[in-house]
Amino acid sequence: MEDRLENEILSTFSIDMQNRVAARLRVLDEMIADGRMDPKWFKNKKVIDWEAGDCAFAVALFLRGASFVVAIDTWLMPHLVPNKLMEHSQFYIAKQSIHDFYETSEDKNFDFIFANTVTEHLQNLPLAFDTVRSLLSHDGVFVTNHDNYYQPVGHHDHGMLYYSGSKIVFQGVECWNTKEKCATSNEHRSNISDKYPWTWSVQHEKQRNPEACDQCPYYKRSKPWAHLIYQSDFNKTWSPTFTTHPERGTINKVTPFQLRQFIIEAGFFIIKEHHSKLQNDIPAQLLIEHTPEFLTTSMVWIAAKSE
Repeated sequence: MEDRLENEILSTFSIDMQNRVAARLRVLDEMIADGRMDPKWFKNKKVIDWEAGDCAFAVALFLRGASFVVAIDTWLMPHLVPNKLMEHSQFYIAKQSIHDFYETSEDKNFDFIFANTVTEHLQNLPLAFDTVRSLLSHDGVFVTNHDNYYQPVGHHDHGMLYYSGSKIVFQGVECWNTKEKCATSNEHRSNISDKYPWTWSVQHEKQRNPEACDQCPYYKRSKPWAHLIYQSDFNKTWSPTFTTHPERGTINKVTPFQLRQFIIEAGFFIIKEHHSKLQNDIPAQLLIEHTPEFLTTSMVWIAAKSE
């Protein structure tokens, strides 16, 4: 039965979408294999994929046994979601926040709510968790995979820093170590400006000075934990989207402790918790204010049930 459904859905997807679903299936299977995820939470159950993005994880949950999947996202672009998926009777896909869904849905009795790298983007986590709890059945499970802000690239500086094995590394060119200076990194700066215009802008270009490379935002942002090391220059070195702001900001700064406490205060009890660790060497200056646990934890994975 599962193979028939898989072929029915996936055969209509683009190759790119098929690859993204396959990647999400691998992640889901890894979480099941290492004990973080219990298939009983979602198999033959009604599921919400909260801030579902491209809906690849929603499809993965369905292919692994969910009976009905709600995939909602505040920034959903419906034209990018495969038509076969939009029309499928066992999916509800919409551009909605979880609050909007709660207000409009007649069904407020879901078995499983999944949030993959969602909670670090929300400005009002207590309200969001209250809504999640109101949508869950008595024995329902809520799972969040939270990208910790205090890790080396927890501020999501796309194009600058990213994962390489168990470490975060610079994705660009160390132009400050070359004779040509800025010219060496022209292509990389241009690429990230095109792909992530909020990451590298005209204002950042104007700050370049090959005579003082250590003052350049490109140099500063090449360093793991740059957002903590150069906090005093934050508004100059990054753009407004990196701030905590209800209208223009995209990243909150809650700690793993705060995340855990918000979940508990919303009326949940935590049944499983896992912290993924990074191996970057911590700058001594950061240990004055932060603990090694906060600084080396990348993903905070929490599963909780309502009390």
